[in-house]
Amino acid sequence: MRVSEICKSRQISIIDIPTPLIVPSFSSRGFPELKNIYTKTKEYISDVSLISAYDIHYELQDVYIYASDLLFIDSGGYETQPIKLTATSDDVYAYRDCRPVRPWSRKLHQDLLDNLQSLSQLVLISYDDWDKHQLTLYQIETAKSLFQQYPNFASNFLYKPETPESEVINIDSLLEHAHCLTSFSVLVLQGVNSVRV
Repeated sequence: MRVSEICKSRQISIIDIPTPLIVPSFSSRGFPELKNIYTKTKEYISDVSLISAYDIHYELQDVYIYASDLLFIDSGGYETQPIKLTATSDDVYAYRDCRPVRPWSRKLHQDLLDNLQSLSQLVLISYDDWDKHQLTLYQIETAKSLFQQYPNFASNFLYKPETPESEVINIDSLLEHAHCLTSFSVLVLQGVNSVRV
């Protein structure tokens, strides 16, 4: 495949939005003042943004979230993880992260999705069980099952490593099941910077 074929603008299916996109993202993880940050900046972000379903449920209940034309709804798994003091780039946030991690589940996620309004074009991101790792086909089928319930929204499949020990995705397994990926509007590979081929 030629670089000119790989690096071309594509359309996100269902919503017919061209890529590439730079997506400003909002998260309470490390930012306990998320509500204030979002409220003060949302009027400047008219094209696209990303908000976590967890944060919509807990932090932004009374805030109008449909400020951008295109809104990605992340699953909330990232926000359920406490920040640990390590030698990583998250250190700076750990000192500021004093909020408790509240319950989050597939049911709470789906309840939130059921109540979304079509006031922006929406891209739903597959549910991320942050601490659970699943085989590739299971991840695909679970995401498909979720997205089938929301046919008017674009779908973003988040593919993760299959095992806790692995820090990279299983590219061979993904390629083996590539024919199953055609129903997704967007594919995101977690850990793509260290893919084993």
